[in-house]
Amino acid sequence: MQIKTRFLISTLLVGAALAACGDDPEAPPPGTVELSWLVGTSGCAQSEVETVAVLLSGEGATNVRNFDCADGGAVIEGLEPGSYSAILEGLDEDSIARFGGESASISVRSGGISTVPTIRLEALPAEVEVSWYFENGRLCGSNGVEDVLVTFFRDEMAYRTESGPCEGEILIIDEVPANTYIVDVVGRDDRGVALFNGQDELTVGRGESADIEIRLSTVDSVSTRN
Repeated sequence: MQIKTRFLISTLLVGAALAACGDDPEAPPPGTVELSWLVGTSGCAQSEVETVAVLLSGEGATNVRNFDCADGGAVIEGLEPGSYSAILEGLDEDSIARFGGESASISVRSGGISTVPTIRLEALPAEVEVSWYFENGRLCGSNGVEDVLVTFFRDEMAYRTESGPCEGEILIIDEVPANTYIVDVVGRDDRGVALFNGQDELTVGRGESADIEIRLSTVDSVSTRN
């Protein structure tokens, strides 16, 4: 039997509050927070979001509860008066966070109801770990490579470019919007001249953590000069 989570969370938190009040007869009456949300521009179903996880923190306590996305909101009772913040994540059927939003300052009044302005959940970006190797192994110094230049191409346009030391062997690129990219890695010498190059295609979804390994081959112009 399925129980609506908005009632379940209320029961749990009210129970905790009543227990606390029993221990301290001078404790002020708890407060209530009303939350509502919108998911992207397409709503829960088309965005494939089934659950909204609500993390409400403040006054030395953190509450995490899940709600059906289609409910559109939640009522959280039994909160100690004070200042809170809320972080919302839209989860798919595999409980992967695909959308997110937050409200930084929520004032909970004793015995009162605090209504939070509707929180818009936006698509979460992906994080990509890029690594590389040469035809003869992973030794950058032996190949004369000082650093690498990593570029994400989309529709033949450079969308994002980052650089880092070659010896690090990986470069983490965050805040990558969901899409399909050509990931291009250039190995450069200490003058910034490209000696090696490699690329591959990568598709990332909302909120995903992905990795891609690129094989670096000698740049044609370098072979010609040598």
